[in-house]
Amino acid sequence: MAIKSTISPKLLVLRPRKWNRWILGAGAVVVLGGAGLIYVKTRAPAVTIPPGDLYTVSYQDVTQTITASGTVQAPQQINLSFSQGGGLSQANEIVTAVYAKVNQHVKAGQILARISDASIQPQVQSAEANLQSAEANLQKVENPATPQAIAVAQAAVQHAQVVLQGAEQAYQDQLKIYNDPLPNEQTVEQAQNAVNQDQAALAAAQANVAAAQNKLAQAQAGAQTSAAESLPQTIQADQQALQAAQAQLQVDQQTLANAQANLKNDQQQLATDQSLYSDLAAQYPQAEQAYQQALDNYNSWHSYGTNPYSTVLSETQTVAQQAQTAYNTLQAAQNQVQTDQTNVLAAEKAVQQDQATIQNDQANLTAAQTQLQNLQETNPLTVQAAQVAVQQAQAAEQQAEAAYQGALESLKLAQAVAADKTSQLQALHQAENTVAQDQSALAQAEASLAQTEAPPTAADIAAAQAAVKSAQAQLASAQALEDETVLRAPIDGVIVQSNYQPGDTISSSTPAFVLDSTVQNGLQVNVNVPEADIGQVHAGEAVQLTISAYPDTTFTGQVLEVEPQPQVINNVTEYTVLTSIDNSSGKVLPGMTANVTIVTGTAKHVLAVPAVALQTFGNVTGVYVKGTPPQSASGSRTGRAFGRRTGSGAPFSGGPRGGFPGAGGAPGAGGQTGGGSSSGSGAPASSQGGGFARGLPAGVYFQPVTTGLFGSSTVQITSGLQAGQTILLVPPSQLSNAGGAGGPGRFRGGIL
Repeated sequence: MAIKSTISPKLLVLRPRKWNRWILGAGAVVVLGGAGLIYVKTRAPAVTIPPGDLYTVSYQDVTQTITASGTVQAPQQINLSFSQGGGLSQANEIVTAVYAKVNQHVKAGQILARISDASIQPQVQSAEANLQSAEANLQKVENPATPQAIAVAQAAVQHAQVVLQGAEQAYQDQLKIYNDPLPNEQTVEQAQNAVNQDQAALAAAQANVAAAQNKLAQAQAGAQTSAAESLPQTIQADQQALQAAQAQLQVDQQTLANAQANLKNDQQQLATDQSLYSDLAAQYPQAEQAYQQALDNYNSWHSYGTNPYSTVLSETQTVAQQAQTAYNTLQAAQNQVQTDQTNVLAAEKAVQQDQATIQNDQANLTAAQTQLQNLQETNPLTVQAAQVAVQQAQAAEQQAEAAYQGALESLKLAQAVAADKTSQLQALHQAENTVAQDQSALAQAEASLAQTEAPPTAADIAAAQAAVKSAQAQLASAQALEDETVLRAPIDGVIVQSNYQPGDTISSSTPAFVLDSTVQNGLQVNVNVPEADIGQVHAGEAVQLTISAYPDTTFTGQVLEVEPQPQVINNVTEYTVLTSIDNSSGKVLPGMTANVTIVTGTAKHVLAVPAVALQTFGNVTGVYVKGTPPQSASGSRTGRAFGRRTGSGAPFSGGPRGGFPGAGGAPGAGGQTGGGSSSGSGAPASSQGGGFARGLPAGVYFQPVTTGLFGSSTVQITSGLQAGQTILLVPPSQLSNAGGAGGPGRFRGGIL
């Protein structure tokens, strides 16, 4: 245990120093011719030393420590970010939902957050459409062409031919305008006539379509085969809608489960926070008021010396900060619970809507299947013929429409009198390009017709199947990108850091979460130790830690490592020391500030004195001892004679020439007093006049010592003192009657 010494309050009061007086006798004799000057020094008067300024040397336990502070942190953490492996760049993406928060326990696979999939959904939809088109093409290739399909292909060829004819006519008209230098009135008139003729033809084609549709309606009244042909597509669409609704239900059920789990966790966290911080949070207004009052008192101090309100200010500030932190923690927990409740209600509503949609889609599918079954016995031939007639009439209508539009375009070209040949040349090139495009469209329509009429080959089927596989791969790739918008926990653990809220923009340099699986039993604290103390710190040494959140609890640990790389902080070289902390109670959390005390040494039952008793002169450290100096080997008291000092490591006293030992160690045999030098084992190299040995009161001498461990208020003495000796806690110069006028050890003369 650390030594506690009782120090007299007189230590804090500076007494005027009284010096020994040197006087010359009335019959002073001056001897000339090299005899030197004879001087006499009066004996130092005896003084009465107050008991409070004395201390009896005894055996004590000394514990040497180093204190520092640092932040609690987890040693192993995983940064969780939205995946970029499939090509999705998480930078600049918007967070749409966050399902986890700090200190929440999560399971592997649990959804933690989502980012916007606005840029991914079009890709998924496009891939789905491509897959449907590829599957339809495969079905078309694998099945023989029907008369209806052939008629549609033929109508497409006829339409392409009419469009091409219109484009060629427009090109010829534009070429004529470009080459004809005469006015264009005749061309305009001809174009107007063509428009009138084509408009009449279009009206006739529209009448034919109406007549064909009337016949088709009559055929459908006799046998509703068209419904039988469209019902498979309707059934397929209903099945897809049902599957999509079921998939959406699964997603919304997962969202509801996550929201309910979050609500439960946040309610538990709120209960925990209330049990921990409710009392402290209730003190927040009073604590803040007390801090403001202490701050006003501190700022009102304008005298010299230490501000007497510093301690109160620091204490009230700490209490206010702790109360404010507790208050904010409870408010945040309550707000989070309210948010979770809102999310649960929204998720429940979404699930109910999904279930209603599934029921509706199932009913539509059942009705379509029943209707198809009822129409399977109907003869479709009559209706198919009527449908072909309608399609042919519609194709003729499209041709008439195309011719009419071409005539209108020709009329516009004729009416537009070009201001210069450059504009006319550009129009000619455009008409030429239109002809080329329509020729290509005609070629494609003819190829499609040939393909429709031709039986499927093995190569065609293989190509269609490959197209389906390619579309499936594109859809899988797009769905993989969509999956990357969801962040899941890779392992079980605890969220120790959350960096985003809904609406925030993702940064590639900042993880979304920091997950740790060892947060309960693997916490550490990093502290900085100055260079002057780092040599005392070693791995394995015990440490004690206190945390402001638990002021009545002392945690234990040990030094794990001293990092070799230094760092300079405020012009002080420091080293980082890594310590562990026993968190078996589970109270300590990452981010808390810990005050760390490192035990660098302990000595049991050793001689020890209060640190205030030590006096240092140059390189010599010692104490003032009350009593008679020990005898030297020659039988004389060390330091009292006028000649040379004797003995090794002997104490110093205030003799007529008691001098100040110089640097190098304790005085030893062979050293001179006064202005001479001293040498010996551990002795200083010289002893200059003046210092700790002059002007000492009778019965007090200076004893050099060797120190060991330094405790909080005591120091281990390894040599120089013995148990039972009485030492002074203050220098003799501070005693009330330690010498008279004239200064300490002042010479009135000397021997030259």
